[in-house]
Amino acid sequence: MLEGIWNPVHVKMLLNTLMTNWEETPNVHMNPDHMAMRKEALAPANASCDESIRSGTARENEIMKAYMAGDLELPHPPNFLKEVMISAHRALMEDMHEEYMNSTLTAVVPATVRVGANAPHADLYKELFVANTDKSTGHSMMRALQRDVKRLSFDGGHTLLFVFYSKSAAARWNQKALRYQNAVIVLHNTHRRPEDEGTGQYTAAQVEVQYAVRIYGAGRLGLAALERAFSLFSEAKVLDVE
Repeated sequence: MLEGIWNPVHVKMLLNTLMTNWEETPNVHMNPDHMAMRKEALAPANASCDESIRSGTARENEIMKAYMAGDLELPHPPNFLKEVMISAHRALMEDMHEEYMNSTLTAVVPATVRVGANAPHADLYKELFVANTDKSTGHSMMRALQRDVKRLSFDGGHTLLFVFYSKSAAARWNQKALRYQNAVIVLHNTHRRPEDEGTGQYTAAQVEVQYAVRIYGAGRLGLAALERAFSLFSEAKVLDVE
């Protein structure tokens, strides 16, 4: 995993990721009642036609209340909804879960890395597995990644997207480093909250995923002159210069 890495910061981050206890599952700290609710919510259920649905039980209503409040983390809506909701309402629940219960981390991929614009989840995971494991290390970490991540995708530019089943799973992986081919990538939370919109403020991780231009041999111009010139000919706002 560390072969060919010369940057000591990257070495430290990779070691920190590798040495994390990945055998511990995110739901290990649930209280007993929530553990029981989780087991019931994930129990198999029959898919029902709209004409064949039944009424929800008091226990199921209790589970739904905890789930909707965000107190009960699940990888997907409770299975018993297949028996108590019509298909249109189940689809709405799936959309709601995707929007509010899943959590996404991003990782900037260096330009030296070649990734297909439409690379499927399985291919992206395979690249991560090959780069982060050998005969004796990395396997528990990659099992945890496979367990925690719902979907991997590439934006066709320079960003890998990791969609996690839950916020607690994403929190465990936030700021963790991984190898991708010969490069080192770091997972960050770049989500902008509604209250962030219009503030003009961006975190370091959010700046990193913006479109960036490296200009070589422009040291004599100075950053101030370069920023003014770039703003004029690009007709785009310059967020930051370094």
